[in-house]
Amino acid sequence: MSSVLIFAPGVGLTAGYHRLWAHRSYRACTILKIFLAVIGASTWQWSIKWWVHHHRAHHQYTDTDKDPYNARRGFLYSHIGWLIGFNPSAWGAVDLSDLESDPVVLFQDKYYIPIALATSLGIPIGIAGYGWSDWLGGHAEVERARLLQGDFLSHEDTLRDLPSMDWSKFTSQISRGRCLTCIDNIVYDITGFISDHPGGQETIISSIGRDSTATFYSGYHPHSLNAEAILTKYRVAIAQGFEDDLSGYKDK
Repeated sequence: MSSVLIFAPGVGLTAGYHRLWAHRSYRACTILKIFLAVIGASTWQWSIKWWVHHHRAHHQYTDTDKDPYNARRGFLYSHIGWLIGFNPSAWGAVDLSDLESDPVVLFQDKYYIPIALATSLGIPIGIAGYGWSDWLGGHAEVERARLLQGDFLSHEDTLRDLPSMDWSKFTSQISRGRCLTCIDNIVYDITGFISDHPGGQETIISSIGRDSTATFYSGYHPHSLNAEAILTKYRVAIAQGFEDDLSGYKDK
């Protein structure tokens, strides 16, 4: 049971909170969303809505005062210190409209405490207690899993290794011949992919120098999960401060 308690919450956090809701890396049916929301709550990293808010702010305003865990304030602050006396009102504004319209996210946000208590304590202890009359052992398994779970959840996302790129550098690189586009606050160099684009060169060329998020995720021809996987190979930077500069270049 301890193995399940170690890995299941990690799946809820990484596949659910992080990849599904924060980065919208794939689509999920309602049943899968409920599963990820429930087991993700057991990590005690608060609700999906709260977690996604600060994570999107981090990627959009990397290492600035609007970044919740600004690394320029030191290693300890970016990993632990930001949680002490944190001030969400100081975080940079991000679009959470997709979460506001997701009933699973809203339900989990409203009832987070009872869900977290049930999944992290009640259910595991109950299984051991009712299953083989070992209530104390069930509690011990929970605590053991908590200690081991830290290593599983502490890995750094590869996106954090990418450099940041502001608007001036973005346009400068394009003027030098690089074919860059921005999707979900990540800059991609699609120079080598234009000729291989299944949808034709005209469509992908029109995305150069623009925020193509809307086109990529909900355009006339929505992209498949395979397309999203292919796109990851072309990531080159995290967009920084693009909001105002891209106002005239966003998808209509």
